[in-house]
Amino acid sequence: FYTADAVERQNAIANLGCSNEDIMGYVYTTPQSGTVPLFRLFSSSLSNHVYTINTRQKDLLPSVSDYIYEGIAAYVYPTQTQGTMPIYRLYCSSLTDNLFTMDKLEHDGVIRSGLCTDEPIEGYAYPLISCFDTDEGLNTAQKGTATKYNRGQIAESKVDSCTTPSSVVVEYYCSGTNIIQTIQSCPSGTSCTNG
Repeated sequence: FYTADAVERQNAIANLGCSNEDIMGYVYTTPQSGTVPLFRLFSSSLSNHVYTINTRQKDLLPSVSDYIYEGIAAYVYPTQTQGTMPIYRLYCSSLTDNLFTMDKLEHDGVIRSGLCTDEPIEGYAYPLISCFDTDEGLNTAQKGTATKYNRGQIAESKVDSCTTPSSVVVEYYCSGTNIIQTIQSCPSGTSCTNG
């Protein structure tokens, strides 16, 4: 069970036998530019919640099973935007349950174990901490900006630059959730311009 509503979360812990787990990520509770609804449905026979951004699936599930539409759980991005990570959806048939995670290691481990099968990504949200590099990593041929996010907010941002003399590039890139700096010489006969 996943919720962005603190009151609903407390009620689930106090009255429904749910246990508290860490925050999976950060979503919006109201529509924002570029976001779409993340719909929530519940099957009482399977005791399973399903979350989907797919309107067709939201409309189809109640007509072919006992899933009941419970409303919009949150708003997420339908495609990856700077600082967001995928919301992975897996189906665990032995548990007749869906698992949702933003943790790629958890996702890959559960798939390798054979306990669950992969399903479509259900949108993109902000993880607790992430890092995004506009020039896609260690790339001294292109000027980029490495930005570290904490709970969806910019915590640190570094822009690639040239040093004096102009034969040296200061390159920033992401390694996991950290920004790394490296200083590299330009190839012989070339110089650095505009980072």
